[in-house]
Amino acid sequence: MKQKSPLTKDVYMKVRNHYIKETATAKSSFYQSVISDAEGNVKKLYSVTSKLLGREKENPLPSCSNDVDLANDFMQYFSNKIKKLRA
Repeated sequence: MKQKSPLTKDVYMKVRNHYIKETATAKSSFYQSVISDAEGNVKKLYSVTSKLLGREKENPLPSCSNDVDLANDFMQYFSNKIKKLRA
C-alpha cells in the first residue's frame, strides 16, 4: 500500500477545505438570489422554501400512457369499490 507523506495530506486537506468553503459560498449566494427574486410573491417564496426543504409534491396520480387510460383506470377502481360495498 502506498504511504502518504504529511505534505501530501496537508495539501489535500487545504484543497478539500477550500473546495468545501467555495461550494458553501456558491450555494448560499445562489439561494439568496433565488429567495430575493421571490420577494413580494408569497406563492413563489413558499415554493422555493418547499424545494429547499425537500418537500416537493409528487404527482399523486398513477402513471399512465394517456388521459383515456387514466380515466378508465379510475372508472375501474371505483366500480370495483362499489361492487365490494354492495356485496
